[in-house]
Formats: sequence, C-alpha cells, structure tokens
Amino acid sequence: MARKTLGLRRNLKEEQRRADITKAAINTFAARGYQATTMDDIVMEAGCSKALIYWYWDSKAALFTDLVDLCMTRYVELFQNAINSQEPYLEKLYNVLQSFSTIYTENVALNHMVHFAALQTSDKPEENFRPQVSAYKNQLIDLIAQLLREGVDSGLLNPAIDMPAVALHVVCLAEGYIYMSILEKRISIERVLVDVLMNSLYPYIMKNDGA
Repeated sequence: MARKTLGLRRNLKEEQRRADITKAAINTFAARGYQATTMDDIVMEAGCSKALIYWYWDSKAALFTDLVDLCMTRYVELFQNAINSQEPYLEKLYNVLQSFSTIYTENVALNHMVHFAALQTSDKPEENFRPQVSAYKNQLIDLIAQLLREGVDSGLLNPAIDMPAVALHVVCLAEGYIYMSILEKRISIERVLVDVLMNSLYPYIMKNDGA
C-alpha cells in the first residue's frame, strides 16, 4: 500500500510540474509571440530548470505544437460531443453556446497564442504552425455544418440555410473577436455570439403554423 501511495504522489507531482510549465509557456507565448520567446523565458516564468522542460518536450516547437493541440481539441470535442448528444436540438445549441463561451473565457491567453500561431510561418517545417491551426479550423467548420444539418433534418431549420457559409461565419466571428480582444477589453464573447447567431439563424428557424 505504501509503495502504491508513493507512486501516486509521484505521478501527481509530475502532472503538476507539467501543468505549471504549460501555464508558463502559454502566458509567455501569448505575451511575446513564438519567435521572441526563448526557453529561458519559459524557465523564468515557470520557475523550473531548462532540463525539466526538455524532459517533457524535445524543443520549443514541440511544446508550442502541444499547446495548439491543447487549445483546439477542446473546441473540436465540444462540437463532436454535441453532435453525438441526444439532447433536444434547441437545448443542444444553447449548451454549445454556453460551453463555448466558458472554454473561451477560461483560456483567453491560449486563444491569443493560437491566433498568432495561425500567422506563424517558417522555413523550418516544425515551426510552421499555420497548417496545424488551419486543419483544426476546417474541422470546426465541418462540425458546425453537421450540427446545422441536424437542425435541418429535424425540421427546426429551413433547408434553404447555407450551412457551410454560416459555419464559416461562426469561426470567422470567433477569430475576429479574439483579435479585437487582444487590442483591448471587449464585451463578453457570449453576448456577441448570441446576437450574431440569432440574427444568422432566426430567418431559417421553421415557424409552427399553429403558433
């Protein structure tokens, strides 16, 4: 029992160390950008040794790549889970909106970091993050379009809706909000999403003749 407890404590300590480095890297990359950030900067922010960082990641590029995955997989999983959910459609849309806003609010620095990653190009393939970010964005557009298709199939959305266009609109809206929030503090993203999505979807919501 004592050995198992010791092993558990060691694992928890390792997880906390990695989490601390991850948080420090996010803050540093978000503030300085990829090119201007050095491993020494992350060491200073995390309060650890450089050797420990290299124990977890082979390079600055590998660390940054993991952070992009960390950010984007949360949004992908959100929409994938919504598609797989058996909730009533309108309730599903509401929950997606709420969860999206929560994920964004809890990961502002990480969102900013990934926004800049989309602009990062390099002659070194491992430091060219644009394809990675673009692949995630395209996946989100496809998932949002699937969610809209469900609304059409259930009879709640008019088949005339341009699903790829609305899906792209949503992703562009989020990306634009990230950029504007970098410049200065803005109103909540939830307020923006509710207003824009209602204006985008309301004309296509099927009306009940008996209403």
